[in-house]
Amino acid sequence: MDAKYMSALKHQHERVHTLRAQVEGACVDYVDDSTAEHWQALAGAFRGLAEHLDRHFSFEEHEGFLVDVVERMPESAGRVKELREDHDSIRLAFMDWGRVIESSADVAQQSEIARNGINALLETLDEHEKREAALLQEAYLRDAGS
Repeated sequence: MDAKYMSALKHQHERVHTLRAQVEGACVDYVDDSTAEHWQALAGAFRGLAEHLDRHFSFEEHEGFLVDVVERMPESAGRVKELREDHDSIRLAFMDWGRVIESSADVAQQSEIARNGINALLETLDEHEKREAALLQEAYLRDAGS
């Protein structure tokens, strides 16, 4: 994998973390002060993260990272398959929650979404990113050591 691709991948991951932090911050702001303005900020931050994740996952799937890992470590094919499946389920969850967020008008429901629903989804994303980073490290450290 070339340096240009790795730089782009690093930038993609940094953007995921930045947008994720914005969503988390918007959740906290809404829970602290349940105004329509905070809800709209949360909806916008969530939408931005969802859109970026779609591009990010496509980049990983189609621009070589996941393919390259399997080429370097054929035994990782099952783990890579699981990561791809994660991409699909996370995309779907973001679409579903996006529809819920856009259609919610009830403050109590919005608070529950902000407190629990979105945070659970962010935790799922975090776990995925950790497994992905571990696999990436393993593949490239192994390659560097051989």
